[in-house]
This record gives sequence, structure tokens and C-alpha cells, in this order.
Amino acid sequence: MKPTQTINDDPRNDFLLSDEDFRKTLGGISRSTLWRRIKEGTIPEPIKIGRRSFYRRSWADRIIVGELPAAQSPTGNEEGPKIGR
Repeated sequence: MKPTQTINDDPRNDFLLSDEDFRKTLGGISRSTLWRRIKEGTIPEPIKIGRRSFYRRSWADRIIVGELPAAQSPTGNEEGPKIGR
């Protein structure tokens, strides 16, 4: 990660993205690709509010720059996400 980039680690200032917006942020991946990567542990499980799924913007930012904390990864994968590999 470049020193000038900052990722919002404070959940009070982080905002939620809908399923569609999260997928668009990750380059327009399909719904099935999103859920496959959740099952693989390369994307954290969504936050459920009612029947809808939401994702933190900071998760998308971390996936894009190639780092996702193991503490947020359901499998504890310390290698980081496999998106784009």
C-alpha cells in the first residue's frame, strides 16, 4: 500500500455498501463470484440487516489494494485476498 493511501479502520466512520454497489466497486464481479469468494474466505461475510446484505466500504478498499486483515477474514487467511491472482 502506498504511504499516502489511507483506509478507514474506524467502523463509526465507515459506510455500508449494498450487494450491488460492493460488486461494482470490485470491478463488476458477478453475484455468484462474490458468494464463491465469501465461501473461500477471501471476502468477509456480509453484514445482514433484515434480508439484505451489506459490506463495509473499507473491506472493498482493502481488497482493491491487496490487503485484508486476517481478523476480518472468516478463514483467518493471512495471505490476503485472492482476487486478481
